[in-house]
Amino acid sequence: LTRKTTLDLGYRYLNLGKAVTDDTYTGKQDSGAGLVSMGGSTDIDSMALTAHQAKIGLRHSLARDENREYRLGDSFQFESSYGLGYGDYDLEWSVSDFDNDPKDKSTMRFEDMDSLTFLGDWQLNYNKLIIDGKARFAWILDGDYRAASEDASASVVQLEGVANDDYIYSGSVGFGYEILTDANTSSALAFRPMVGVGISEQKFRMGDSEYLSGPEAGTEAPLNSTYESRWLSAWLGGEAELVGLDYRFTLRGEFHQASYDAKAQWAHDLTLQQPNSFTHKADKAQGVRLMGRAERDIGNAGRLFMSMEYDSWRAYNGSDTNAPLTSGQSGTLNQVNLDGYSLGAGLVFAL
Repeated sequence: LTRKTTLDLGYRYLNLGKAVTDDTYTGKQDSGAGLVSMGGSTDIDSMALTAHQAKIGLRHSLARDENREYRLGDSFQFESSYGLGYGDYDLEWSVSDFDNDPKDKSTMRFEDMDSLTFLGDWQLNYNKLIIDGKARFAWILDGDYRAASEDASASVVQLEGVANDDYIYSGSVGFGYEILTDANTSSALAFRPMVGVGISEQKFRMGDSEYLSGPEAGTEAPLNSTYESRWLSAWLGGEAELVGLDYRFTLRGEFHQASYDAKAQWAHDLTLQQPNSFTHKADKAQGVRLMGRAERDIGNAGRLFMSMEYDSWRAYNGSDTNAPLTSGQSGTLNQVNLDGYSLGAGLVFAL
């Protein structure tokens, strides 16, 4: 990228009690962007505004080359950001048709899974071609679970307990192309259509619980069991970004076509195999991910960012396979729902 910037400064003579006799400020840049020309004669009152406008124009024209939104011709830009945040997630699944009896039903819900979230983002831009990577790791601090089962005799057993000390992880790689849709001397708007692949995993650990109904109502149940789930997806999405002299606002949306599988270790049920007591699988799954982000320049240290993300995933009409010690049993995985959000903040670094 070849850029030439020329500033032609006039002179200013100021004598107390007299008006300015001549005051010019002109700027010219032949890179095709930013400040093209400005100048003329002015009085004392308008001089500050004129100089300020010239400064804005020059800073913006430099930003066109230094920031990834304003590359002209061949260029290379790499940015990375890291942060911490808070997340809250819920996961629920339901199954039926154990032993070919449609009256057999079972549901489980993990709710209010509060977590400490670590965020990492990387983006490589070469000549407006984008390679984008994101990673999220949430360490679950506290949460609850509720389970209910109903057999052919309409007998219902319910229990609840504490779920914590495990994790939620997600990662994705995206590819896109940057389109600069609008630019002026103080801001610009860019849009990036994107495609990619992703993975999202959850591992929930169930601690001590208490039966709420059924023959053992009021008694404790030391479950010490785990449920691990995974979503593999291909996604289509887009990103819009508004960039100013010292700020950025970004909105991003992704639609995921996914598959779902899970396995559980039901350590409290000695009639099931260990560690894989049953499995879930569904090829019909979708997910939506929405992200918003605000950034502010803080000098040579980089940029400070704040972000919010929302996830909603669904799986339907899958299989549920039990693994008893004697022989396997199959059922239907009716539905899986995963919803969550996270709030984060951190720093952006650019090369």
